[in-house]
Amino acid sequence: MRVSTEASSPSANQLQEIVTKNVRVLIAAQNVNQEDLSTALGIAQSGLSRKVNRRTDWSASDIANLANFFHLSFAEIVTPLPLFSLSSGTASKSLIAHYQPFVNMLHYPRCEGAAGQN
Repeated sequence: MRVSTEASSPSANQLQEIVTKNVRVLIAAQNVNQEDLSTALGIAQSGLSRKVNRRTDWSASDIANLANFFHLSFAEIVTPLPLFSLSSGTASKSLIAHYQPFVNMLHYPRCEGAAGQN
């Protein structure tokens, strides 16, 4: 059962999917355990597990805390990883190169109107 207090619009679902995939990539690439991440987010490990498995939604506060934990901007957390280089945040080409093997394993939903996409 999916629990959400948010409206289930296609755009909201797309955002949740992007954040979830980015978190999975970041966890794997930085060898982060869920217990440490859940502590940093101020939620129970079981709550983080529900979010990572898309049974509950990420809140704006969660996303801001994720950005802080991974030393990224809020925009980078909500942007598919291959598009990081388009942001004015802290991501660099070396960051893209580092995460690319993990990103290649994922399929992001098409972001309508995103820069660099036709």
